[in-house]
Amino acid sequence: MGTLAPPPLNALEKGRLKLLPFVLALGCLVALTACASGGAQPGSPTVSPGLGGPNFDAALAMRHVQALADGIGPRPAASPTETKTEQYILAALKSYGYRIDEQVFQYQSVSDDGTLLQVLEPDNRVLNARLLIGSIPGQAEAQVIAAGSGRPEEISFRLAGNIALVQRGQLDFSEKVANAVQAGAIGVIIYNNQPGPFVGNLQSGITVPVVSISQEDGTYLLSRLTAGSVKVRVEGRAQEVVRTSHNAIARPAFGVCDVLVSAHYDSAPNAPGADDNASGVATALELARSLAVARSFDDICFAFFGASEAGFLGSQAFLKQVTSSEKASFKAVIDLDTVGVGDSWLLAGDSGLARSARDETDLTSALNEAPAGDAASFQAVGIRVLQISAVEDPRLHTDSDVSVFVRPLQLEQAAKLTTAAIRATLGQP
Repeated sequence: MGTLAPPPLNALEKGRLKLLPFVLALGCLVALTACASGGAQPGSPTVSPGLGGPNFDAALAMRHVQALADGIGPRPAASPTETKTEQYILAALKSYGYRIDEQVFQYQSVSDDGTLLQVLEPDNRVLNARLLIGSIPGQAEAQVIAAGSGRPEEISFRLAGNIALVQRGQLDFSEKVANAVQAGAIGVIIYNNQPGPFVGNLQSGITVPVVSISQEDGTYLLSRLTAGSVKVRVEGRAQEVVRTSHNAIARPAFGVCDVLVSAHYDSAPNAPGADDNASGVATALELARSLAVARSFDDICFAFFGASEAGFLGSQAFLKQVTSSEKASFKAVIDLDTVGVGDSWLLAGDSGLARSARDETDLTSALNEAPAGDAASFQAVGIRVLQISAVEDPRLHTDSDVSVFVRPLQLEQAAKLTTAAIRATLGQP
């Protein structure tokens, strides 16, 4: 596949979708934007007129989603396609007039090549299984016991000494596993609640091998359990490897980073990652472009993290590498994660920012003080954060997470929420 370049913006003016009006900058917006028609603010870099107008354009954002999800495809951490994605992002940011920086970081990971799930009774059959990230390697051989979605009330006393079969959904993976282990399980199999395979992350402290399988293989095991007992052997095989990933950072030519807008750009293995998280990347890139055209980007920086699906490693590496003075300058970090599919919004983190964003945009939004993912990395070191996510996409981490399901309206709403949070952070009306 040839190298992909960011879409030529002036060529995309044709055939734009009908969008809800969202004016990020039109003439002179109070404090957040400069007067585009009256010339740049002192010290602002020259922006090419070919970059289009100062309004957020969801059609342009959709072109980024398509380029990443359809053009590049799955972007697992430390893969060649993850690197290609980072280069795409850097090229776009540079064309907008930002100072760009590439952070390189290495991390210890495990390779699960060779993980085995073999049915011993009543059939002799090998299923395609993946060791969940964070699972310990190891072997378990026992009867399979169906445990619903892994909630305590669904777990049978017969689970002790056996292997739990649970469905993805309703609880996070670590909670499912913890419930099963508390009931005595010596291994856990999680099957997908959508067609196809998936991968997932576990928190630390997992003491049994945990593997994922497709919905089809899960249905097969359940059908065999209906007819009688099923015995399997799980072998979680893994070896330590050193992997390399990158963060792409954009700073204005002048000014400091009062607000950092972030998104992770890697995807789960085998998932095109249109919603998770090409949608967040695309929204942030289009915001970066529109702010640049409006000459209003002197205090807004952007960060795009690699290796998030491997344990939110990009944001952690960013915090280690950024200078202490720049870290101290952050008044807020606004993280965009899975913003392309859903009918309502989850605003997690600082309650004041969340309420300001919700009230200004009048969008249906649930509030939560505990963000997940990369936003949690910043909250853990005392930085004010707001994580913006749409609720909820059943195709996440599957091969069905493709661009056709991403809605331009969602991207525009995410941009509205982000802009409202920026204004609240900077004390603008």
